[in-house]
Amino acid sequence: MIKKVESRIADVLKHYGLGDAEANIVATLSTHGKTNAKEISKETGYAYSTVVNALNFLNRIGFIEKDRSNRICVYSANIDFIKIIENDRRRLSNLLNDLREEIKKVEGKYKYKLSNLISRVEATLKYLKKIEEAV
Repeated sequence: MIKKVESRIADVLKHYGLGDAEANIVATLSTHGKTNAKEISKETGYAYSTVVNALNFLNRIGFIEKDRSNRICVYSANIDFIKIIENDRRRLSNLLNDLREEIKKVEGKYKYKLSNLISRVEATLKYLKKIEEAV
C-alpha cells in the first residue's frame, strides 16, 4: 500500500521536472522519514552513487534536508507543494508575458493571424492573476 503512495508522490514530482531517481527518492523519504543514503539505496533499488548524487542535487534545490546523526548523514523530505505550484504559476506567467510582448511586436500579415493567440494568452494571464489574488 505504501508503494502506491510513493508512486503517486513521484508522479507529482516528475510533473514538476524531477527525474525518475530524484522523484522516487523524495517519495521514499516522504514515507520513511529520516533515512541514510544506504537505506535509500536499498529501498529504491538505485545504486548508492546514484542515490548520493540525487540527494546532493535535491538538497541544493530544497526538496530534502540533510542532517548528521552519529557521523552519518541522514535525509528527510521537505516537500512544499504550495511553493512548487506558486513557483510554477509565476514562471508560466512570466513566459506568457514574454510571449505577449513578442506577439505585439509582430507586423504585417502575421499580426492578424496571431490575434486569436493573443486573445488566448490574455485570457490565460487574467486567469493566473485571479488565482494569485485568491491566494
